[in-house]
Amino acid sequence: MDNRPLVFSERNQQIFELNGIAAFIWCKLLERAKTEAITKELSNCGMDGAAASRLVQQALNQWLELGLVDLEWEPSSDWTLHTRFAQRTIAVQCSNERLLGLLEPLFGHSTRGHGPSDILIEAVENADQAFFRLNGGRTFRCEFDQLAPAIKACLTERLILSDRADVALHAASLIRQGNGLLVCGNPGVGKSTLSVHLCHAGFQYGGDDVVLIAPDGEAEGLPFPLTVKSGAWDIVSRLRSDLRDQSVHRRSDEARVRYLPAVNVHHGRFAAKWIVFLQRSEGLSTKPVRIGQIDAIGRILEGSFAADGKLSRRRFIALKRMLAEAECFELIYSDAADAARVLTGLCHGDS
Repeated sequence: MDNRPLVFSERNQQIFELNGIAAFIWCKLLERAKTEAITKELSNCGMDGAAASRLVQQALNQWLELGLVDLEWEPSSDWTLHTRFAQRTIAVQCSNERLLGLLEPLFGHSTRGHGPSDILIEAVENADQAFFRLNGGRTFRCEFDQLAPAIKACLTERLILSDRADVALHAASLIRQGNGLLVCGNPGVGKSTLSVHLCHAGFQYGGDDVVLIAPDGEAEGLPFPLTVKSGAWDIVSRLRSDLRDQSVHRRSDEARVRYLPAVNVHHGRFAAKWIVFLQRSEGLSTKPVRIGQIDAIGRILEGSFAADGKLSRRRFIALKRMLAEAECFELIYSDAADAARVLTGLCHGDS
């Protein structure tokens, strides 16, 4: 228009103007030219090869984020796995063995091969970067060591959004003889490290990050492997020497983590019999303090969220039903092993 190159984004409902080089790259993409060929043509026009490569990749990344272009998705059935997770069948299809190897730790009880799925995760490699999408939706880009954490975050969001009747809590979930223990607390308070100790003490593992509360008040964890941050590697490896064998991944907050497979995983819903609000403070003795339901629901509301961002009356009743069957405690601790012994005794009726 007016002799100026423009492109229209239907997703963003916006018009974008391109400069001369960007227009050249865009036209070559329309001709289905490969990025390497476009880079070579720019180099033949006098541009430095490294600069041309960076420019082409920057343009592609920006256009991908704006939804103006998409990748040619060609994951192979040779690098596919599937698993049951949170009552759904999930398939992961990758373009090569490297990507599949990065993602396998997220799904500890998976099998190689393909089949029908409720959620399809596709991951491909392009220009030394990883790209992925869920169920053919928006394309995400990241570095290779960020791939597993990024997919975990997107899949968690998808599972929460698909359960619109449920309330989600930031909590670890452990199960003993059919009864559930929810360990609530802010990020970094030590839920994952404490979960490792509790699993070592004989608890089943339900998840270390998110718990879904159904309308009837029953709970269900998202059983991703235990996420162990770098600061806890030495402590956790004393109980699980195989932690050192796990790959190092990098989250969006730059935290380095390893995913530790849980040995005894609980699948499905359970009744929450104990709810513990965790706080960490150095030098204090570890002792659970019983709290009332009103105090407990206030704390839960601070750490809960719903798919549409609203706590409806129905969801409030779901939380109330959960609390009606549970004993609630605050636990201030400084040592995870000591806290695990206290909670094990609590769940045995030793409070």
